[in-house]
Amino acid sequence: MQFKVQILSTFQQNPVSMAAAIAVLDVLKEEAPPSHVEAIGNEIRAGFEKLAEKYPVVGNIRGRGCMQGIEFVKDRETKEPFVELMTGVFEETKDRGLLIGAGGVKSAFRFTPPLVCQKEHVATAVEILHDAIGAGLKTLGWAN
Repeated sequence: MQFKVQILSTFQQNPVSMAAAIAVLDVLKEEAPPSHVEAIGNEIRAGFEKLAEKYPVVGNIRGRGCMQGIEFVKDRETKEPFVELMTGVFEETKDRGLLIGAGGVKSAFRFTPPLVCQKEHVATAVEILHDAIGAGLKTLGWAN
């Protein structure tokens, strides 16, 4: 006598979940192969480095690929966290239509766009960040 065992649960071998995962992988193969993700990551890094050149409050840029972030500091020498600016930048970016995430410390944010984003999306995000940092500094009475 043979028994056919079928395991169905939310987390294990659910046919609908497996079909969705396969469909996502197919889309990623077409629209976001590793070469694309690397190119977009390079665009993000270049944009963030331009922000660091313009704003001395950018203390650190970290991350890789499509997940990168910036830490704000009051002084690059002392690395004193600039939490007040981060709070303002969160609000300013949100008001401008860009959502950024907390970056582990209160003076940093994480930028994690979809893997299928394009160069023009990155350029728009960097422009919004530029404006948001400037506005945040102005609100705090810091010259930029």
